[in-house]
Amino acid sequence: MPSDDLSLTPRKGPIRPNKDQSIHAGGWADRGASDSRSNSKLSPSKSVHNLLIGLVGDVLKKLLATLLLPNMETIIQVVAAFDKQFGEDLRKTTEGKLKDGVDSIVSNRNQIAHGQSVGLSLGTLKDYYQSANSVIGTIDGYLS
Repeated sequence: MPSDDLSLTPRKGPIRPNKDQSIHAGGWADRGASDSRSNSKLSPSKSVHNLLIGLVGDVLKKLLATLLLPNMETIIQVVAAFDKQFGEDLRKTTEGKLKDGVDSIVSNRNQIAHGQSVGLSLGTLKDYYQSANSVIGTIDGYLS
């Protein structure tokens, strides 16, 4: 189960390359990668770039892992990890019916996945869908 802690804290201990990377005098590089301007290994700046991409990728993996069953609180936490103010705005915007609709989708999905019976009418399911669609539209509007 993913952790609820979405803080972006640095790793403890040394950072090591993964199996597709190697360490050289300039830093990390992807194995077999070279700078297109020469036949040498990647420059130190590209190595730092690769390191940062790896770290950001780890953070994104952690955040996205929490979205496997995204109730409204999880969605807000992920959004707030990128922009705290928008996270708070999203929390206020989605209070009530929108939050309940998104949370109900997740709850009903879990009940069905565990073999339990759910009593959903087409009208109720449509309301839940409209709530989720509205939340997605709000996030999409912020990003564009």
